[in-house]
Amino acid sequence: MTSLFDDYLLSQPDKPRKPGVYYVTDLTKGCLRQAYFDIVEPREHPIETRRIFEAGRAIERFWVEKVLPTRFEVLVTQLPARYTCEAFSIHGRVDALCQHSDGSLVVHECKSAKSLFYTNEPKPEHVQQIQFYLNTLNVEFGSIDYLDKGVLLQGSDRNGGGQVDRCFTVQRNPVIFMTFITRCREISQFVNARTAPDAAKPDWFCNYCLHKKGCSEGGNEP
Repeated sequence: MTSLFDDYLLSQPDKPRKPGVYYVTDLTKGCLRQAYFDIVEPREHPIETRRIFEAGRAIERFWVEKVLPTRFEVLVTQLPARYTCEAFSIHGRVDALCQHSDGSLVVHECKSAKSLFYTNEPKPEHVQQIQFYLNTLNVEFGSIDYLDKGVLLQGSDRNGGGQVDRCFTVQRNPVIFMTFITRCREISQFVNARTAPDAAKPDWFCNYCLHKKGCSEGGNEP
């Protein structure tokens, strides 16, 4: 008997890439080489990874559609954020733009997490992502909202804490934004030349890279 859930996931076509268009998530990767191959030679994630992604998206939708409106006025969800220059365009999508009780506008970016036990500060790649949104939308503050999947689905975590969410306020920083744009320009040059960047120093993200086979530190062979 086939799985209805897996059949659904496998039936969803990948969104075709447009030349010169980069996604925010391309630019937050820890390795330029990984970002390059995700753009020029995209590969399908295994079904196990697709399940995790889809479960995370479902939890994040619940947070945005059901939980945030109980505390804030949700003005818009899935708001496009774009930056365009002469050489490339960067596309992103904001989970929610809210108005808080003091009247301020706040960008909310929701992230599901396996556990919040070690989440004492936002991840650098998530800070970069929300900085892109804050700067392109000209909003001063954002909130990175982490949700503990284990606590939410099972009632408590392995350490007995039981905290479902942990939110971090981020203030707009133009310096981080310009660093982000510089990184996009660098990746764009590699993509246009069809030349792979050198591999980054091996790190945890290598375990999740679809292009790690045959990749060696400092090498250019795919």
